[in-house]
Amino acid sequence: MVAAAKKVLEAFEALPQPARQEVLDEILCRAALEHHGLPTDGELVAAADGLFLQLDRDEERRLLE
Repeated sequence: MVAAAKKVLEAFEALPQPARQEVLDEILCRAALEHHGLPTDGELVAAADGLFLQLDRDEERRLLE
């Protein structure tokens, strides 16, 4: 993460809760209006792999309990 993004997050975390919610609402509205390209097949496969690996780890942890 770039330094500027870290500063934004630190400033966000320093806000009182009502202000945080306002900022979050505005960011989500703006994000909804941004152009987002569709993920590539490789990105979808990588996301699925990560998900299934996590599910496998969770299941193994439950079996060991």
